[in-house]
Amino acid sequence: MKKVLLFAVIMGLIPVFLFPNGNSSKYWIYFKDKGIKNQQQYRNAITRLKNSYTTHVLARRKKLKGQNLFDYTDLPICPDYISILKGKGIKIHRTSNWLNAVSVTLNSNRINEISGLSFVKEIVPVRKYILKRSNESKIARPKNARAMYSTINWNYDYWYSTVQISKLNIQPIHHKGFNGAGVRIAILSTGFELTHQCLASIQNNIMAKRDFLYNDTIVSYDPAQDSIDENRRGNFCTFHNRRVLSGNLHRTCICI
Repeated sequence: MKKVLLFAVIMGLIPVFLFPNGNSSKYWIYFKDKGIKNQQQYRNAITRLKNSYTTHVLARRKKLKGQNLFDYTDLPICPDYISILKGKGIKIHRTSNWLNAVSVTLNSNRINEISGLSFVKEIVPVRKYILKRSNESKIARPKNARAMYSTINWNYDYWYSTVQISKLNIQPIHHKGFNGAGVRIAILSTGFELTHQCLASIQNNIMAKRDFLYNDTIVSYDPAQDSIDENRRGNFCTFHNRRVLSGNLHRTCICI
C-alpha cells in the first residue's frame, strides 16, 4: 500500500515540476453584460454608436433593418471589463461585440480566478481546426471557352469565366446595366497581391486592409511569414469581382 501511495504522490507531482505555472492556451471569455445599467444608458449608447457610422453604412442598415438600425449586440464590449483583464496581465487577441466576448491567452491555472470575476459569464477554449493540404491542380482552361466567346454577342469580355457566367445566367443582369458599380465588397481570403496589373486600377478604391493573423495591414506576400502561393486564392476572388484588361490574354470576369 505504501509503495502504491508513494507512486501516486510522485505521479501527482510530475505536472507541478514540469509545468509549474500550468499550460497557456487561447480561450473565449464571455461577459454577462455590457456594463449598461438602465434604459437611459442603453439609449445613449445606441445614439453614440449611430453617430460613429457614416451615412453610407446607415443607409445600408436602414434598407435591411428599417428604423431599428442598431441593437444590444452591436454595442461595444464594456471597456472597464477589458481594462480589468489587462490589469491582471491577460493578453487579449480579439474582441467580439456580437459574442460579447474576448479571445485571450490564459494560463490554465488562472481559469478559476478569472471565472470568479463578477462580470464573467463563462470561459471556453478557442476551437481549433487543422487543414490537411492536398496538391492543388492547376486551373484548366475550359475547352469550349473560345467557341462560346466567339459566337455570342455579349457586352462584356468574360473569356475564361464564360462557362461559370453562363451557368449562373449573369448576362441578362449585365445587359440591364447592373454591373456592381457603387457596391462595396468585403473579400476575406488568404491574401492579395495588389501590385498585380489586374488590380492596379482599384488601388484608390480600397477602403481598408487587414491581416487578421498577424494584426497588421500587410495583405500581400510577406516572405517572412507567408508561403509563396499565399495570395493565389485571394487574387482569384478579387479578379472575379473586377473586370480588367479587356482583350488581354489574362482577362477575367466582371462583378457578379
